This record gives sequence, C-alpha cells and structure tokens, in this order.
Amino acid sequence: MAKRAAYYAGYAFLLLADILSYHATTAFASVPQFDGDLYGTVLIAVHLAVFVVVTVRARNARREPLGPKAAVVAAVVLCLGFAFVLGGSHTGVQPVFAAGAVLIGVGQALLSLLWLSALPSFSYRTSYLFLLGSHAGATALCALVLLCPETWYIPITVASFLVSCACATRLRTTRPLERTFASQVADIVPLLGKGVLAVGLFALLSGFVTNVSGQADVDPTQMQYLVLGISACVLVIMSVPALLYHQPFKLEGSYRVALPLSALGLLVLPGLIESIPPAIAGTLATTGYMMCGIVLACTIAEVGKAARIPVMPLYAASDTVSLLCLLAGSEAGLLSRVYLPGTNAGFALIGLGTLYLVMLGASWLLGRERIPRGIDAGAGSPAAAHPEAPPSEEAAEGDDAPPTARAQVPERATAGGGGASELDRAAAAYGLSELETTIFKQLLEGRTIARIAQDLYLSSSAVKYHAQKIYRSCNVHTRSELSALMRPPLPVPAPARANPCARLAAAHGLTDRESQTLELLARGATVAAIASALDVSENTVKTYAKRVYKKLDVHSKQDIIDLCREEAGTC
Repeated sequence: MAKRAAYYAGYAFLLLADILSYHATTAFASVPQFDGDLYGTVLIAVHLAVFVVVTVRARNARREPLGPKAAVVAAVVLCLGFAFVLGGSHTGVQPVFAAGAVLIGVGQALLSLLWLSALPSFSYRTSYLFLLGSHAGATALCALVLLCPETWYIPITVASFLVSCACATRLRTTRPLERTFASQVADIVPLLGKGVLAVGLFALLSGFVTNVSGQADVDPTQMQYLVLGISACVLVIMSVPALLYHQPFKLEGSYRVALPLSALGLLVLPGLIESIPPAIAGTLATTGYMMCGIVLACTIAEVGKAARIPVMPLYAASDTVSLLCLLAGSEAGLLSRVYLPGTNAGFALIGLGTLYLVMLGASWLLGRERIPRGIDAGAGSPAAAHPEAPPSEEAAEGDDAPPTARAQVPERATAGGGGASELDRAAAAYGLSELETTIFKQLLEGRTIARIAQDLYLSSSAVKYHAQKIYRSCNVHTRSELSALMRPPLPVPAPARANPCARLAAAHGLTDRESQTLELLARGATVAAIASALDVSENTVKTYAKRVYKKLDVHSKQDIIDLCREEAGTC
C-alpha cells in the first residue's frame, strides 16, 4: 500500500510541477522581466530533442534506456535549471536564462519518460486508474497552490519536482523483454496510430486557438481555475465507470468521440475568436488533449507489454508527434492572427475543420480493412462462429506453414469441447504462448476482439497485436483462413472414391480448393479458366497450383495429367 501511495503521489507531484512550470508559466509569476515566450520555446525544443534522442538511441535496445537512477540526475538538472532561470531573469543575461530553460526541459523530459515506463508493470485497469488518480491529485493540488502568494510558486514547484524524483527512485521499470522497438514498428503503428492522431490533433487545435485569439489582458490565475475546473469534471466522469465496474474499458473507443469533437471545435470557434479569452478558447482542446493522452498512455503500456519491447521509445515517439503538432498549431494561429483579419481567420478555421473532417472520414473508410487487416473480420460469420464451416471464396487454406509445425498439427483440431486438447497441441506446434493460445481458441470460437479483451482483462490493442502474431505464426491473414486451417478434413464421399483425382487429393491431404484445382488442371484448363470456374483471382489459382505441385511432387500441368491417368487411366 505504501509503495502504491508513493507511485500516485510521485506522479501527481510531477504533473503539478508540469502544470505550474511547463504548460503554463504560473510558477514564475513573481519573477520580474521573465521572458515567457523564450522560456516556452526553449522548453518545447528541448523536450523534442530529448524525445528524438531517446527514440533513436533505444530503437534497437532490449531494455529500457532509463532506470530509477535517472531520477537523481533529473533532480540535479532541475535544481540547476531553476537557479539559472532565476539568475538570468534578475540579471537580464539571456544566455544564462536560456541555459536554465534547457536544463529544466531535460529534467522534465527524463522524469516524464521514467514515470510512464512504469505503466506496463500495472494491469490495464490499474494503469488507467493510476493516471486518472494522479491527474485528479495534481488538479486538486494546483487549485490549492493558486491560493498561496505568488512568491511561493517557485519553491512549491521545485519541491514538487524533488518529491517526484524521490518517489521515482522506487519505480520498477525492469520486466522481461524479448524484442526491440525497431523490429516491431510495423505491427505497432497501426494499433497506436489513431491514438497518436487524436492527441496530435488536440495539441494542434490547442496551439492554434490559443494564438489566434490573441488576448493578453486576462488574469492567468482565473483562467487557470477555469481549466482546472473543467479538467476536474472530465476526470470525475472518466473515473466513475472505472471505479464502479471491475471490467476493462473500451478506451480506444473514446477516439470516435474525441476526434470529431476536435473538428467541431474548429468549426464553432471562429465566431468566438474576437470575444473570448485565449484560455477559454483552448480549454476544451486542452481537456481533450489530456483525456486522449491518458487513453494513449494506457494503450502504449498494453501494446509494449504484449510485444515485450521497451515502452520508453514508444512514449518518446508519440510525444514527439504531439509536440510537433502543438508547435504547428501555435505557428498557424499566430500567422492567422497577424496576416488575416478576424473574418478571414474564421473562414480559415472553418476550412481547416472541414478538411479535417473529410480526412478523418476518409481515413476511417480506407483504413478499416487494413488496421490491422482481417483481425476482426468475419466475427459474426459462420466461418468464424463455426470453425468447421467451409472458408470464404478468397480465403487461403494456410498450407504454406512451416513443415515442422504442419507435421505436428493434429488432423482434427476443432474448437468444440472435445477438441480442446487438439487445439492446445496445435497452438504448441505453432509456438504460441499461453496467452496467445487462449486468444487463438477464442478467435476460432468467433468472439470479437472487444469481447476477447473484456474476457482477458486486456486492451483491444493488445489483443489485436497477439492476433497478428497468431496469424503470422500460422501463415494466414484472416480469421476465416485460420478457421479453415484448423478445420478437420471431411470424409470422402462414396462417389469420389471412384474418382482418381479425388483419390489423389485424399491421399496427399489436399484441401477442397486444391482438390478442385487439381481436377481442373488434370482436364487441361488454363489458369484463367480455373479462376473463372472457382470465382477467384488468377493469383489465387497460381497459389493453389503451387501447393498442388508441391504436395504431389510434380512440376507441371502435364505431370498432373500423367499422374491422374496413371491412377485410373483417365479423369
């Protein structure tokens, strides 16, 4: 209990310090001649540099690049950074001030990555509650800090960083890792793409509306209270289901709401640009940024845990995209405010929002079959619900699996009650882990990705990653192909026993499609004619033909004709 309390307190104090010194310049409200623009620019640039370095340096590593000892380094760097910033502000020496901002940025980035790298040690539900609880604690603490005199802000911020560093030394970031970040990028990007897109778009919107509003005569404390109040409401709404239901949540589904809302913000804000303070304009975007960031952090932790890779490069890469979007939005808002009249800026926002909605809709329509392709396809189809049913027309039978694995796969591996042991042996033959074996069975039972995630207390992204591995291990691409591969061979009907082609097919273990291809090849049919007869593509026919040649140990169509004639004189 004490260790968990230290976790919650440590990350909450880090978020508090970030709110005071990074996302706003509240901490330095009492410092005369404080250059907020230079400080913010340097801070973001340093964060970007640190995240890029971590991503590149750790891309081929099989361990997390930072350990708990990095918290000590972060503490020293942060203290020096605050000293330089204060000294540079009082003396007016810009290089000293900039050096201090650089040190603060380095310390914040290292500490943030260190805390996030501990999330895979939690369960899916616990990591979600951990992030919500820490954000709620930071929100409450920030509201209390704002009641204090401004001269207290800097000592409180520094103390918060030091408390977070002290708690971070107790973090457990080591776990069994088998792969590198670089080796799994192709599998991971489709699973995290929507989350990174959501956070990036909210960052873009936040930077844009804050700069396009352009009002500087606003009490920062009042605006901070407004942001904190709305954030608190959102955190309460997000935490109630988590506390009431002890089931994992469809967190990734929140993007379906969050992404259109960010576009809606672009469409409705133009009429308010001239009349509302920048903090109000950016409050909803900032809140969406926080909400999607929490969901993305949980998803990255689950995917990293499933892939057995370091998660620090993942967090660093996603944060790099978010910060680049924030910078792009800020620059776009500044340019719109400087070079466009208010009306034209409004039209620019409307155009940007409309374009965004079109791109969002297009990405969903075009990406539904490929991200990741076939994982949840056919969940309600007979082929998925009943593995014994024939596969779809385009489904390959999966006979190109490794010979060693195919040789050990039992001939009757069904998803029914009596076939559980056969499925276990099949999974072992393909080298599936215990968790992958469980998912393998549920896929054959026709369960959806969401249902499997709920049953196993995993995120949908983690289940999709395991499903990809299962398909790759079995050398298939869709659930129907997997069902066809595990389907028991059907008994040969009596009329077929008199057919020499059918006898050859049964003797050499040909599938239904391969048997049909064999018979048509034996009749001398061309690839185009076979494709038309079977209603499949010519490439699919060529694949079937290669498998037939391999199983019958022949090399041409003429060899097949001769073999069939040899079997019974004629086909």
